[in-house]
Amino acid sequence: MDSIAYSTAYRPPAPIIQLRVSAPFEAASEPVTVALIDTGADLTLIPLDMLLKVGAPEMRQALARGVWDEPRPVTLYQVDLHIADHKLVGVEVIGLDTDEPEIILGRDVVNRLILLLDGPQLQLNILNRRPAKL
Repeated sequence: MDSIAYSTAYRPPAPIIQLRVSAPFEAASEPVTVALIDTGADLTLIPLDMLLKVGAPEMRQALARGVWDEPRPVTLYQVDLHIADHKLVGVEVIGLDTDEPEIILGRDVVNRLILLLDGPQLQLNILNRRPAKL
C-alpha cells in the first residue's frame, strides 16, 4: 500500500490521485493525469478535450448544479477509469469545457474504492481490502 502525498498546490492541501482515462472496454492509452478527490462532488468531471481524445461515447444530457447558482445543462460521457490496480468500467462523467487539465473525482467514483484519507499526515492510500483495525 503506497502512500500518495496530498497536493500542496491547494489551500488547504488536498488529496489527489493519478489515473488514466479510456473509452469503455479500451486499453488506457491516455497519459497518466492527476485527479482531485472531491467528496463534495456528486459526479466526476473530466475536461471535454480529454474525453474527445479517447473517443468516449456521449450518453445523455442532464442538468447539474454545483458552483453555479442555477442548474446547467451538461453532457454525460461514458469512460473506464484506470486507478492503480483498479479498473472502473462504464463510469458516467460530466464533460467539462475547460482549459484546466484537472479531473474532479466525485463520490460516484470515490464510493467504488476503499480510500484512507489521512489528513493529519497529508497522505492518501488506496486499499485493496478494508483494514481489520485502524
